[in-house]
Amino acid sequence: MTDLDAKDSASPTLPRTGTRALVLGVIQVIVVVSAMVLTFFLTRPPTEDEVAANANILDPAEFRSLRTVRTLVPQTTQIAIRVSVTGSFVSRTEIDLASQIGGRIAWVSNNLRDGASFNAGERLLEIDKTDFQINVERAKADLETAEANLKLTEAQSEASIKSYGLLYPNTEIPALVAMKPQLAQSQAAIKIAKARIVQAELDLSRTDFSLPFSGHVLRNSAAVGQLITPGNPFATAISAQSLEAEFPVTRRDLDQLEPVIGRTVFSTYRGQRYEGEVERVSATLDTRSRVATLYVAFEDTSPFEPGAFLEATIEGPTVDNVYVLPDNTIQGENTVWIVQDDRLKMVMIEILAMRDSGFVVEAFPVGEGIVVGRLPRAEEDLRVVSRPVEE
Repeated sequence: MTDLDAKDSASPTLPRTGTRALVLGVIQVIVVVSAMVLTFFLTRPPTEDEVAANANILDPAEFRSLRTVRTLVPQTTQIAIRVSVTGSFVSRTEIDLASQIGGRIAWVSNNLRDGASFNAGERLLEIDKTDFQINVERAKADLETAEANLKLTEAQSEASIKSYGLLYPNTEIPALVAMKPQLAQSQAAIKIAKARIVQAELDLSRTDFSLPFSGHVLRNSAAVGQLITPGNPFATAISAQSLEAEFPVTRRDLDQLEPVIGRTVFSTYRGQRYEGEVERVSATLDTRSRVATLYVAFEDTSPFEPGAFLEATIEGPTVDNVYVLPDNTIQGENTVWIVQDDRLKMVMIEILAMRDSGFVVEAFPVGEGIVVGRLPRAEEDLRVVSRPVEE
């Protein structure tokens, strides 16, 4: 045995089990490191070169110079068209107030002043009653006289008939002897006297002036001590039943509400909610404002005052397949920008109505989304990078 062989035989040897454990440990380290590297590449943000490639831009420098726009993809929905309008109450007619009798005014109600309101049957003015009370008493006295004359004539007729019968028995009594014309005249006098009483009492009742409807006083010139004559107007009023609301609307709003007649109108006046209905629409547009006028009738108009402003909502039809777009998506008059194939495209839209949440428009293809916000110096086919936003 040589020295070399002796050294080799003297060297220690590793156990087989230790070698296997070492190999397994190395393999585990390699697997963990590989998993970490793979996770890093999968979760890291894309580089500008990669984004540029996805945007069909080969030059990263050109990509960095592109404008970034925010876009949204709206959802189609169904919505009821409602048009908000502002108008006022007007009266279809004005009524001149005049007395049917003449006399001196003895009392005037506070509700007969300019701008005051009154109820149906409410006493508004009183004419001095003295002369009319005397006329009633005189008419009653005339009736008593006529009735007395009738009784006298009847007595004279009976006496004349008896005398004629004694002188000419079994003979027909002439009408003049029986005083039939005088009797008819006395009976007619009674009818005239009764009619005079009715007229005198009617005139007396007219000394208390009232109207058969509720309304509002526009102008009044009546005052205590003033002498008024029959048929001469002393005030002007309007009936509450003649009040109706007028609402100007644009041609576009009118088209949205078609058919307009019969549409329900809701309004709030002095804290109360009222419901009305569109009765008529003006036949032509206003020559200056180019708007039409809707005439709305409410069931109860007594709370309203002529000339009062009124805000209302007109219920229109329900439309399907529409978008509700925020205000900041409208770029110009009925136009929006959309992004299609990473380029700007201008689209004309039809605005159906306006809401607090935005504009109601007919649905249309939006490509990759509608641009949100203004785009100064934007032009058709401009390349952009879109960033989605929530609606």
